[in-house]
Amino acid sequence: MTTVHTDSNDDGIQDSVVNTIEQPNGVITTEWGATSSTTTIEKGTITNNDNGTQTIKYEVDKYGDAKVVINRTDIVDAKGNAIKSSLDTDNNGVVDTVVTREFDEKGNAIKEIIDYPGEKSDRVITNTYNDKGENIKSVVDYNMEDKNDHIIANTFNDEGLVTSYTMDYPNSDGLRNVTNTFDDKGRVVKVLVEHSNGNENLITYEYAEHGQLLKSVDSNNIRDYIQVYNEKEQKIEFTYDSKQDDGKDYSIFYGYDDKGDNSTLIYDNKMNDNKDYTFNNQFDDEHHRILGLRDDLSDGSFNKLYLYESMSVTYQNDFAEVKDIYFAKDDIDVTISEAVLNKIIGDDSSDKVVIHTARPDGKLHLDGNFTKTAETESHGGQDYVKYTDEAGNALIVDPDITVDII
Repeated sequence: MTTVHTDSNDDGIQDSVVNTIEQPNGVITTEWGATSSTTTIEKGTITNNDNGTQTIKYEVDKYGDAKVVINRTDIVDAKGNAIKSSLDTDNNGVVDTVVTREFDEKGNAIKEIIDYPGEKSDRVITNTYNDKGENIKSVVDYNMEDKNDHIIANTFNDEGLVTSYTMDYPNSDGLRNVTNTFDDKGRVVKVLVEHSNGNENLITYEYAEHGQLLKSVDSNNIRDYIQVYNEKEQKIEFTYDSKQDDGKDYSIFYGYDDKGDNSTLIYDNKMNDNKDYTFNNQFDDEHHRILGLRDDLSDGSFNKLYLYESMSVTYQNDFAEVKDIYFAKDDIDVTISEAVLNKIIGDDSSDKVVIHTARPDGKLHLDGNFTKTAETESHGGQDYVKYTDEAGNALIVDPDITVDII
C-alpha cells in the first residue's frame, strides 16, 4: 500500500490521506479521506473494469459518527468522463437517482438524463459550451416532454468566472437575473439577484486574509452564515441563522490540540437543546483519528465511543458512562477484554454495552470468560447477539461484526 498525506488548506497540517492498494487479483483500489475532521468524512474506492472503464464508489459520513449518509457510484470511461452515476442519498440500500451523461470530444457533458426511480419526474439537461469549454447555456426539460422548462444562460469574464447568468422559466413567466461581483483574488463578494416581479436580493461575502469565508449576509434577512478563525487560521466557530426566529439556529465550536488536530467539536442547537452534543477526538502522531467520544447531553459524560483504528481497547476514565461503541472504519479489528468491560460497566452488573457498525468486515475479539448466549436484542431492525462474562456483564453485538472468544 502506498500512502500519501496532504495539506488540503495550506495551513501546515496534513489533514487528508490517500491510500493506493494493489489487490492480489490485480485490482487497484484507491481510498481517500480526511484524517483530522470531526464532521464530514469522504471515502472513495476505484476499481478498474475489463472493458476499459472504472467504477468509483464514494461514501460520505457527513457527521463523523460512522453513519454513511450518501452513497454514490460512478462509471468512468477511458477519458475520465463519468458516463453514469448512481446515488443512494439516504444510504438505505435503494438507488434513488441515476444520471446518464453524453460527452463531446472535448469532454464536455452535452446531455444529462436524470432518472428518479419511482414517482418523481425524470428530467433531461442539454448543455452548450463556447470554444473555451465554458457552459454558456443549459436547457432543462423537467418531464422529458421536449419542453424548455428552465433555461440558464451564463456570461463569463476573461478569467473564466461567471459574472452574470439568467434563469428563465418560459412556461411559468418567471425570470431571474443574477450578477456576481468578484475581488482581485477571484472571490465572489456580492451576488445581486433581480426577479421579474421587481424584487431584489443582495448577498455579501466577507473573507479572512488568506481566503477563509468569514460571513455571508442576505439583504432580505433570509439567512446568515458566520465563521470565526483564530490567529492560526483554524476555524473555531460556525453559526447558521435562518432568520426564522429571534435567535441563531445553531453554532458549532471547534477546539484543537497542540498538533493542530480538531480534537473537540461542540454542537449548540439553539432551536432544540436535545440535539446539543460534544465530540472529543484523539489522534496519533500522524494526525490519524484513533477514537472519538460523544456526549449527547453535553453534561460532561461521554455515552458513545467511536473507534477509527484497529486496537486492543484500553480503559480511559472518559469511558465510564459509555453505553454504545461504534466501529467507524472498514476492516476494523478490535479486542475488548473482560477487565475493560467490567471497568466500563462498573458496579452495575445488570448494565450492558452495545456495539454497532455501519462498515463492512469488522472483527471483535473478546478476551476472557465470555459466553455467546441464545438471547438477542433488536436495534435498528436487526437482532443483535448477546455475550456475557462471568460477572453477568453483557455485550450486545451487531450481527454484521464477526466475533470470536479468545
